[in-house]
Amino acid sequence: MVYLSDIEIFNLRNKGEFKIEPFEPKLVRSICVELRLGNRFTTIMSSSTNYIDPIAGLAEEYITTQKLSTVEVLDSGSYIISPGEYVIGITKEKITMPKTHYGSLFGRASMGRLGLQVFCSGGFVDPAFSGYLTLEIFNASKVPIMLRAGMPIAKLTVEELKVVPTVLRPSLTDYERAAEVTLAKADEVEDETA
Repeated sequence: MVYLSDIEIFNLRNKGEFKIEPFEPKLVRSICVELRLGNRFTTIMSSSTNYIDPIAGLAEEYITTQKLSTVEVLDSGSYIISPGEYVIGITKEKITMPKTHYGSLFGRASMGRLGLQVFCSGGFVDPAFSGYLTLEIFNASKVPIMLRAGMPIAKLTVEELKVVPTVLRPSLTDYERAAEVTLAKADEVEDETA
């Protein structure tokens, strides 16, 4: 694992191969790019399903019967996440990876120390991906935490591949087209179990 340095990240961006929109140079750190929280949040309010069993095929039923609440706050607004609450958010930045590189997403340690856990399941940003990153956010603390649109929320490292993959995304997926929170689809839950 060899992360690109800040100089290499700037060079890749200047060549137009790696895009971050909107781009602010101060967000590029020694070996990563800080990503900020977007302004859309989705939470699962309730479901008629008592449990989730993705292997048995109940994922489709669960995904289609959940009652969701999506909140869009102002660009300078905030969302209060309660203790034990799980929300899905997105990054403010749209990322475009070159086909010769991939990214790894990490939550910020300073947020983790407050009890705010930030995930991107799988943690990888595939070569040739273009879109907003979906963030899974959980408040593990005992007090509410204010999530502010635009606050630094995660770090993206970039790594070069030795060889361009033979299988790249042939076209934009629903995840990549979306500029909003995207939930899992049942067929993708099944694909990950293979």
